[in-house]
Amino acid sequence: MNIHFWNIFHDGEISAINGAVPGDIDFTIEIEFLREEFADPGKGFILHIVGCTMISFTSFRTNQTVHGPGALQGEDLEILSSEIVGNDLVVTTSGGQLRLRYESETISLDTGRPLQLSDVAAASEKALSDYRKSNP
Repeated sequence: MNIHFWNIFHDGEISAINGAVPGDIDFTIEIEFLREEFADPGKGFILHIVGCTMISFTSFRTNQTVHGPGALQGEDLEILSSEIVGNDLVVTTSGGQLRLRYESETISLDTGRPLQLSDVAAASEKALSDYRKSNP
């Protein structure tokens, strides 16, 4: 589990979650300014996590915890930060905390083209630099 795969999508919205526990899960993440740095058509990225053994979400609104990817549908899931807590990766979103336990992760465009974390980091740096130039 690598928090950098989540933190690179700061301000991105998790718009879909597909998969099962135990198993692999695909998170569709939409973050327009970053996606525009890639020429391929599409709206987002797929963060594919491998070997997920636990997923839960604790809502800030209700303070209730739900389990499983299907239970997260309809929640406000804008990614704010992530950290490792014990054996879990905890993603803080605008609506609550997503807690995961899994083996590894990969990133691709929503078209299916695989990316390296370094590709996304470079695109993020470029987008931020372009923004700063146009908004001094």
